[in-house]
Amino acid sequence: APGVDVVSTVGPPSDPGYDSYDGTSMAAPHVSGLAMVLWNKYPSYTNAEVRTALEGGAEDLGEPGRDNEFGHGLANYQGAEMRLGAPSAPPSPPAPPPPSLPSCPLGDVCATGPCLITDGGSCATSPDFPNLYPTDEGCTIYGLPPVGLDVIAFEVDPTNDCRNDHLTVNGVKYCGTSGPAGVVPSDGTMTWVSDDGVTVSGWKVCWAAPSPSLPPPLPPPSLPPLAPCPLGDVCTTGPCLIT
Repeated sequence: APGVDVVSTVGPPSDPGYDSYDGTSMAAPHVSGLAMVLWNKYPSYTNAEVRTALEGGAEDLGEPGRDNEFGHGLANYQGAEMRLGAPSAPPSPPAPPPPSLPSCPLGDVCATGPCLITDGGSCATSPDFPNLYPTDEGCTIYGLPPVGLDVIAFEVDPTNDCRNDHLTVNGVKYCGTSGPAGVVPSDGTMTWVSDDGVTVSGWKVCWAAPSPSLPPPLPPPSLPPLAPCPLGDVCTTGPCLIT
């Protein structure tokens, strides 16, 4: 900050009430004003942090670094602000929970949006399959059994990271000609999204219903008790003959 021949107001008997002075007392008001402007813009910082920014952002004069002649150098608002920077943004609010899916009858597979459940409830297709699927569409197939998926057909606009059109199972996006063959949907859902670009024939994915558990076999019927047989003899029940 300037500290030589700085004009300042002075009291009587000086006339007209101004004089020039040197020294840190004349530099301090400039630095204080600069600190006030910074602190007003970034009120979350402490006084120590504002001071450190002012010292580090000053334009170095004289010997490199701090010296007894120029101190930290010439005060520089831009340099101080660059070191102070904007305070950290408040944390983003948590993402809203996904909308709940409509109830689906126990044992059924259901779909939201334009996707279709076909083959008696054992397959699903993209909208209008096998024709070109429409753009800007989305749907969720849910209630899937925990069995490996069988990909009957799969042709989706290919991109390196499937950022355009994709079918998502277990958080993994599928596009191109590589569908989720053999994947078990852990949460019982598949999600389809298409953007506003290229469309192709789409996909058909099926699943097998899990085999019902069989009841345990019945025990064999118990035989009626046998009549006593004399020691050393061979006996029979019913019409069989001992000869």
